[in-house]
Amino acid sequence: MLYVAGGWDGTSALSTVVGLPLLTSGQVGAAVAEAALPSGRRGLSAVSLGGVVYALGGRDTAGTGLFDDALYAVPDASGSITGWTRTLSLPGARSNFGAVAMPSGIYVVGGMGRFGIQTGGALLGTRSRPEASHRGAPTSA
Repeated sequence: MLYVAGGWDGTSALSTVVGLPLLTSGQVGAAVAEAALPSGRRGLSAVSLGGVVYALGGRDTAGTGLFDDALYAVPDASGSITGWTRTLSLPGARSNFGAVAMPSGIYVVGGMGRFGIQTGGALLGTRSRPEASHRGAPTSA
């Protein structure tokens, strides 16, 4: 499943999440509405690691508020997302940044912060948390 989360419609930051099934033919199937993010976000990044989908950071509708959180969702067996949970904070609020999932964790690089361009990067390590109902939630590296 390919997921599209948040965005901008020219007026408001979006909280919508859409799932697009990847068909065996290599084509993308019809869009399916998934559980929305807790708030509208634009300029966020999203990655998948270990069967968990993460939505990271972003900016609010006004463009003045930045998010520093990481949200996660664990798709069910059919790929559906039924809710999002907040996990740890990013090492600084940011939007319009790059994120990549690697076996060692999720890397976030660059973007826009409260005081302009973010030039640094950070690693959000991963670990299993038996007390949680998800796998691979990021934790400080």
